[in-house]
Amino acid sequence: MENLQGQCLCGRTIITVSQITRDVTVCHCSMCRKQAAGPMFYTDRVPDNQIHFNQKETVGVYPSSKEIERGFCNQCGTFLFFRNTKQQMTSMNPELFDEQISALNFEKEIYYDDKPDYYVFANKTIKRP
Repeated sequence: MENLQGQCLCGRTIITVSQITRDVTVCHCSMCRKQAAGPMFYTDRVPDNQIHFNQKETVGVYPSSKEIERGFCNQCGTFLFFRNTKQQMTSMNPELFDEQISALNFEKEIYYDDKPDYYVFANKTIKRP
């Protein structure tokens, strides 16, 4: 999918992505679950130079580990992205892109061994420990 535009809950942070796949990954690690009160959904990684924000002053960034940043709208708190700073690749919240939702493919779960027992997805996915 090309030239997708999405936005946060309040609409102040608008993100445009040059190209993105339809594949979605769910992360069960403790940091993602703490941030989202459950597992976190991500798009496939996109090179940082293919992502543009309408205004950078509404984008908050939290360095959650040595090479990882988590982005959010500092107005409404919407989770925006998960960035690997070393690889200069970013995965985004797929729910930002309304026009993409119906075409998504939930294909993979990562940190599956960290998943608590109180939820299980019915989708058939690739599960990585």
